[in-house]
Amino acid sequence: MSKLQNLKPNGFSLPVTLSLILTLAVILSVAVFYSRQSYESVRAATKREQDRQQLLGALRVVEYSMRANPEKWNLANHAHSFRIGETNFKVGVQASAGLIDLNAAMLGSLQDMLIVAGADIQKASDYANRIIDWRDPDKVKTNGYSENSDYENLGIPLPRNGSFKKTEELALVLGFGPVTAKCLQPLITVDSSLAEIVSTLAPPPLRSNGRDTSNTPITPSIGSAVEITISDVSKAKPTTLVAVVRMTDDPRNPQITHELIWKPAVARNIAPDCFP
Repeated sequence: MSKLQNLKPNGFSLPVTLSLILTLAVILSVAVFYSRQSYESVRAATKREQDRQQLLGALRVVEYSMRANPEKWNLANHAHSFRIGETNFKVGVQASAGLIDLNAAMLGSLQDMLIVAGADIQKASDYANRIIDWRDPDKVKTNGYSENSDYENLGIPLPRNGSFKKTEELALVLGFGPVTAKCLQPLITVDSSLAEIVSTLAPPPLRSNGRDTSNTPITPSIGSAVEITISDVSKAKPTTLVAVVRMTDDPRNPQITHELIWKPAVARNIAPDCFP
């Protein structure tokens, strides 16, 4: 047996000692790695919360300005900007009156919207009737389209036979699914309660489908809902908040933010291609 193998510091053989040292080194490295990961996670979470509070502060400024100086907010002009200290904010406004309301739009308006989004005439008719069947209170098929029995046969959730609560629920209507519903988001709302869109407030793809708007206010008014998109463009990767705000006549609560969405801004300048 070699001298190296017979060497026993403090009662342990040298190989055992080296193995213990190596194990401790690995444990220490793992501990340092996870400690660093934990630190980075905490720092990232803190940064996200700071961004969130900054955007919420900017939203409060926009809400106050809309209430105090509505004439400065031309809703037909969808792009605005302002500055707080050293921070530049880009503000997009989209009046719900310029979008297709899933709960109130008539068959023709729904068909036109689907055609704008790339559906052919037959598919636009089929899918528009399915939307109406999903939201209407009865269980009678509209022109022979989809109702409870059709959903039951496919093993998918039944129609609500009531109002859409949010636009994402369009994915629950037979034939749409999450991909098509997401694609249609730039054109739809559940906040206007109008059977027809107001053309002057509509995004470019929908402007030819609305009604005469010569007497329609183009600034925030009582009862109107506005989707506000705020982006901090001072950052290399802008953070974005989307809020839907409804104007009310309650002096104690003149505006109600009923939806906050942390997501990229919706592009509305060009028609989406949802039915390739």
